[in-house]
Amino acid sequence: MVYINQSHLTNRGVYLPAEFRRKFSRGHKSDHKCSLQLKNDGKLKAWKVVVGLYLGKADWLTFVEDNGVKVGDVLVIERIHNDKDVLCVSKCRFGS
Repeated sequence: MVYINQSHLTNRGVYLPAEFRRKFSRGHKSDHKCSLQLKNDGKLKAWKVVVGLYLGKADWLTFVEDNGVKVGDVLVIERIHNDKDVLCVSKCRFGS
């Protein structure tokens, strides 16, 4: 779970905790691309992002713009397929 702040709205993206990186990056020696899908919009669109120390680069800024991600939003990021490089994101916004 990530509480979005201003630094997350850059190409660098969001920091991924070590345990999440370790579980997700099995079989990969370094940064690698994966698909990012927004869970709560009902669409099947995917964005390519790079997973490493951070989740970002590639289409991260396009994902942020396309989905109106703003400072204060909370993103829940989870792996949805054990054998595929797909991350599912749920976005929550509190207040106005």
